[in-house]
Amino acid sequence: MAYRLVYEQNWAAGNSLFSQQQFYNRALEGSDPLYPAVNKAESVQVNIGDGPAGENTVDNWTGVGSDNDYSFEGVDLRLVNAASEATALSIVEGKMSATYTPTTQSLADNGFGYCPLMQVFQYHDTSQIFLLAAYPNGLGPTWQLELYGGSSFISASHTFTPVAGTSYTFDVEFLRSESSQGYLRVFINGAQVYNANPVYVRGNPLVSGAFPAYPIRTVWLGFFGLFGKLTNFRVYEIAELVPPPSPVNNATKCCTALSAAQSTGAGTSGGLAPSPYVPLPPPIYDCAGLGTVESVADATRPEEFA
Repeated sequence: MAYRLVYEQNWAAGNSLFSQQQFYNRALEGSDPLYPAVNKAESVQVNIGDGPAGENTVDNWTGVGSDNDYSFEGVDLRLVNAASEATALSIVEGKMSATYTPTTQSLADNGFGYCPLMQVFQYHDTSQIFLLAAYPNGLGPTWQLELYGGSSFISASHTFTPVAGTSYTFDVEFLRSESSQGYLRVFINGAQVYNANPVYVRGNPLVSGAFPAYPIRTVWLGFFGLFGKLTNFRVYEIAELVPPPSPVNNATKCCTALSAAQSTGAGTSGGLAPSPYVPLPPPIYDCAGLGTVESVADATRPEEFA
């Protein structure tokens, strides 16, 4: 599928109001001047150049006053403009993506809980659209991926063994549906691990208003446990492939381009490339009545037309 990027966050502006404090609440402290989309945050900081390709990351805050523990850290992104709910992402079919790099400490701190990798809401922290979470399978190194569509559990059958210092990109392709005609497809580093189809992928079906006007307003990245260093959170909507316009059969332009190419010896290696549209050969007419008879007949050959 082809997708169009509509939102991206890799913390490029560095630390700001939401970071390096135990709690941040936009409603109480005002909008973060550098990250107005951050609604809430808990005990996180921005690490410069710490991502898999040199991006900045959001990580556990280790400063004075922090609990220095990954088990409750996270970020709540409000995907709307403070001045207008109309700017919420009313995406019906699309994809969300986030990259986490677990650490030895993040895997240990979350050993008894679970980590929302992406928890997506129709409203501000209520009416869940879908949830992808990672949680440990017992006390061993194996973790499970837990997937919900709306508030309905779908599966936790996929297991994996995260390695500290290794980056994992989680992608969720989705089609939202009020009926059971939606889908959720989950990928880890490009490999598909879930294909839930057809399923419900919706918020609160009792809210008045015509679907799909229900927007995506809030996304939790962590909060019940931060799986690791976070970067490259992205939201995409599906982009329909539009075929190229049909070429206009303009013989004059085609012939001119072809003649110029032939006269200059141009080819694909440089200069003017030949036109891809080859003109039709000139029409052939029946000569009868169209020629001019020679004024003096030729005694040795038939009449011909000039």
